[in-house]
Amino acid sequence: MGRTARDNRDRPHPQPVERIELSEDHLRFRVIAVVVFLVLGLGTLGYSLLRLLGSNQGWETIEVNNGSLGDVSKEFVLQYRLGAADLSPTAEKKALTLVYSDAVRRAWLLFYTAEKSDEVIGLTALNERPNEELAIDQALYDALERVTKGGNRAIYLGPLYGHYDSLFASQSDQEATEVDPLRNPAVKEEIERLVSFASDPAMIELRFLGDCRVLLSVSAEYQAYLKENWEETYLDFGWMRNAFIADYIADRLTEQGLTHGVLSSQDGFVRNLYDGKEEASYTLLRRSGNEIQGAGTMKYSGARSLLFFHDYPLSEAQEAYSYYCYEDGTVRAPYVDPADGMLKAAAHEMLLYTDAEHGSLGCSELLMEAMQCYVGEKVMTPQLASLESRGIMYLLFDGEKILTNDVNLKYEPE
Repeated sequence: MGRTARDNRDRPHPQPVERIELSEDHLRFRVIAVVVFLVLGLGTLGYSLLRLLGSNQGWETIEVNNGSLGDVSKEFVLQYRLGAADLSPTAEKKALTLVYSDAVRRAWLLFYTAEKSDEVIGLTALNERPNEELAIDQALYDALERVTKGGNRAIYLGPLYGHYDSLFASQSDQEATEVDPLRNPAVKEEIERLVSFASDPAMIELRFLGDCRVLLSVSAEYQAYLKENWEETYLDFGWMRNAFIADYIADRLTEQGLTHGVLSSQDGFVRNLYDGKEEASYTLLRRSGNEIQGAGTMKYSGARSLLFFHDYPLSEAQEAYSYYCYEDGTVRAPYVDPADGMLKAAAHEMLLYTDAEHGSLGCSELLMEAMQCYVGEKVMTPQLASLESRGIMYLLFDGEKILTNDVNLKYEPE
């Protein structure tokens, strides 16, 4: 198997999309509803699906000022209500832009595997220096502890995430089939071999030594195998990355008292830091065949974290870089099951969010708690039932029915 990882820095910024048309030569999904991101009437983003209702005075989209370092800022939108603090709106925006820009820059250096830096010891350094004790940033240390909690091995599938990037970037079904393990037995066999290494602590294990010091233990056998067959990326957050970046940026803002905003990623992670009186409305989507339709709205108030899983792309850009749609209607979504390395989605869509008492629970904590409920062959009902005790609500569709554990759900149908 050749090396297939692509550099994520080349990923373009997705543009707002109202509808993806069906074409004769390539079956695509058609978005019926106007899927937009609106915060108090400002801004558009075709995948975030959040709207705050109320006065739009003071709400503004915040842009970074650090040029084109990486593309973290291109995958997020920060909407902020200026003027709610003691500072003037102008002074507040200046301070906010500085904090946000620095957080975006450092997130790229910490959580991506394509950038070296003398400033911080991030994921790149860990991959390049196996079997060496390193002192890393506290935020990365905490994130790695969280992603490996309970023996979760998803972080060790670094080579596989790069491989699936190749599948999503395929320009034809023939090209996709060559790298799709569910259509190419030889590829599936090689992925199974990779997973056998990645799931074995004797082959690879991240050791936490305290005081932000870690050691990535990698056996000589596994090193030789990767060198011969895959990209030598031992650790990677893959499709989970933006959950951890959302928390990192949100935490940096919160530390500076900048909490009158909403941060949303292009792939469905939302940190609503704003704890004002305005009511938020989240647009629900539902897939039926090859159509994605608006299915009503969910209303809530207060600071929350939200996660939207979906087995279909919401824009052409998202289809090009995170999904692949075969001409026969089969879709490959980015969710990788760490148990066997296969792409799996248990339902067309699932919304998960924190309840009113657990607003401080971050996107990454929400993801790690809920991951086993969605990334599999079917929705795991017992695991879903256990989420409520940890302050996590869910909402999904079963035909025309809504399944939820939120007894206080405020839902308005289309």
